[in-house]
Amino acid sequence: MLIDLRGCSLLSMSASTPPTFDDALRKIGRNLILFQQAEHAIKDLLAIGNLHASGNHQPDRGELLGVWNKQTMGQLLKVFVERHCTNQEPAANFSNNQRETSFTVSFTLGHTSHEASQRLCALEAPVQERNDFVHHLLTRLPGEGASFQDFCDHLDRQHEAIKLEISRLIEDSTRIRSMLLATVDFATSPAGIEALGFRDSQP
Repeated sequence: MLIDLRGCSLLSMSASTPPTFDDALRKIGRNLILFQQAEHAIKDLLAIGNLHASGNHQPDRGELLGVWNKQTMGQLLKVFVERHCTNQEPAANFSNNQRETSFTVSFTLGHTSHEASQRLCALEAPVQERNDFVHHLLTRLPGEGASFQDFCDHLDRQHEAIKLEISRLIEDSTRIRSMLLATVDFATSPAGIEALGFRDSQP
């Protein structure tokens, strides 16, 4: 869920009032929330990006997300871009048990290699900003008596850049879920049952 905090009264400043230390802290908190949302959006896409189930096991959402919860953001981005930001067919995932009936549903976003490289760079930038926040925030804050204008302007630009990438991730997620639901609807419709030969396979 994307939270737009720009209209919050705590973050609103008139053009004639210079930003204060408290204003900077509020903007930092706002951006940190968005960094967290970006991470959750990537994990969500990866969780639905390679659905594998069998007659003996159907993973729940907690299990699908659990695979990615211990990965760093950099690792998550690399897997997302390599696996899904491509125009190649998804890699097949065969069960080791030849007697077990299973299926895999994957997706790709149809990016060219150049587009995938651009997407990775765009997603890596917020990660680097987040890491800079965590490790070097105190050294980035202006000193006592200094103006916070430039620092707050930087936070606002950062905010817009993160929001843009989160919006793209949410759009990807919406398209993929719509595709999955349409596939399920077709497979269970009379036309789908006929096309897939389910009637012919019934005893």
